[in-house]
Amino acid sequence: MIPYGVDALLERRPVVNWLVLGVVVLAFLFQAVTSEEQVTEDGATREPLFEDELGRLELGRKRVDIAARTAERQAVTGPLSRLVLRDWEAGRLFGYMWLHPNIIRLIGNLLFLWAFGNAVCSKIGNTTYLVIYIVLGLLAGIIHLAFADKPMVGASGAVCGIVGMYIVIFPENPMNCYFLLPRPMAAGISGLWIVLLWFIFDVFEALMGGQSGVYYAHIGALVAGGALAFLMVKKKWVVIERDERSLLHVLGLEKQEELVKEEEGEKKEAKKEGEEVRKRFELVEQAKPAADKAKQQAKPEDGYIHFSCLCGRKMRVRKEHAGKSARCPKCSAKLRIPID
Repeated sequence: MIPYGVDALLERRPVVNWLVLGVVVLAFLFQAVTSEEQVTEDGATREPLFEDELGRLELGRKRVDIAARTAERQAVTGPLSRLVLRDWEAGRLFGYMWLHPNIIRLIGNLLFLWAFGNAVCSKIGNTTYLVIYIVLGLLAGIIHLAFADKPMVGASGAVCGIVGMYIVIFPENPMNCYFLLPRPMAAGISGLWIVLLWFIFDVFEALMGGQSGVYYAHIGALVAGGALAFLMVKKKWVVIERDERSLLHVLGLEKQEELVKEEEGEKKEAKKEGEEVRKRFELVEQAKPAADKAKQQAKPEDGYIHFSCLCGRKMRVRKEHAGKSARCPKCSAKLRIPID
């Protein structure tokens, strides 16, 4: 299953998310260009290791157990190796989230960041998104250092935080995915199920041990992103449109007060307009007898016809203009001059 988009209206262009994607790709290309060969204990050389180094590694025809030497080897070599997260140095905490240990991790994070990040960035705004993305990445790094002493690189912590925000803001929006099994096809699936499966996998891996620090970082960032989005929706920092429902509305924790107020305002406005129309109609109906009476009483006198407009203006015209149309000099209403 490969997610590639969200069925949600983008309120603004997610420029900052595109920028983040671009920086991550450029950083990986720079890693590849500036990478250095590493020398093993037996003098053999190998390419830089772009993976977490627990397990076994094939070096030519020899297989060596590297579990005991994992902490001494790096997933990233060259100038960018100084950004690998291995201690509490500020530069490493900020820099690790832009690097990736291998192209598989890179593609996975890019797909999720494109699918979920575009929607969240468009909703909360570009500047806010950049600040939140970096803060969530820093938080994931801190959690990793608190639970593990192994080096780490990758944007997955920050991406998990963005996914947590997405599931609070867009819980009902379907995620467009491409399925490889049982046959290649494109279909929509609720993003809630994707995130739930991802969360269960992280919890399982964390409980199993292994790279628990990485998965604790994922879980912590996901929960933090969701909590932040919850607060933003609750405080109305994020506007939920009439045709949208956040997780708070789905769970019944929040009523769409803005929509209720809008509907009440529209009803009051419609009622007010109806009252005004009714009053105008009543005034016209009340004025008709007086107009008819004035028309009946209008008699030619000394060659003139006397009559009144609905606005109360009295007029006098010559007899030869009887039956013609004229305009009231006071209200400009079009009138028909009585015949007699």
